[in-house]
Amino acid sequence: MTAATSKEATDVEATTELESTNETANETMVVTPPADSKPEARRPWPTVVLAAVVVLLAAVIVVAGLQWRTAAQTEQARTDGLAAAVDLTPKLLTFDYRTLPVEVGQAQATTTGDFAKEYSTLVQQYLTPNAMKQQFVTHVTVRDKSVVSAEPGKLVAMLYLSQVTTSATLTAPRLDNSSVRVTLTEVGGQWLVAGLERV
Repeated sequence: MTAATSKEATDVEATTELESTNETANETMVVTPPADSKPEARRPWPTVVLAAVVVLLAAVIVVAGLQWRTAAQTEQARTDGLAAAVDLTPKLLTFDYRTLPVEVGQAQATTTGDFAKEYSTLVQQYLTPNAMKQQFVTHVTVRDKSVVSAEPGKLVAMLYLSQVTTSATLTAPRLDNSSVRVTLTEVGGQWLVAGLERV
């Protein structure tokens, strides 16, 4: 083999080896991702869960706040409503034939709703004619009291009453004990009688 032929063979081998190296490098670059490549973005589940927890917590706080407010208003109704029942009921049932128009006017102002109409009818058709004719004087006091039910703005109470009555037909004062169920509602910040019945 001549020197020229040997040199050509050497150059061919070198060229083949270089091409092989370049092909291998290209394959490696295709298969291996760049070092700075980022993984596929994932849905931020922790953030979603945290948001759901915050919303749920807020709902719980709102519900608890409403329950506390309702409980506080109910307790207020028990206190203020019962005091109003004790104060207003005797005004509805106590009268003196000599001052009846004034007392009826004051009593009427303590009523509300349908009961206000019922009380007005009772006074006009029964109380006034009979009180004037028989000279009735009746005084009512509360012996005992209890709460039947209470809610914000409404109270039902049971009152135990003592009633002393004198009249032109009685030779001595008459004492009667009775019990009444009184319903009160709060109207414009004022407790008024919305119902009264003997039990």
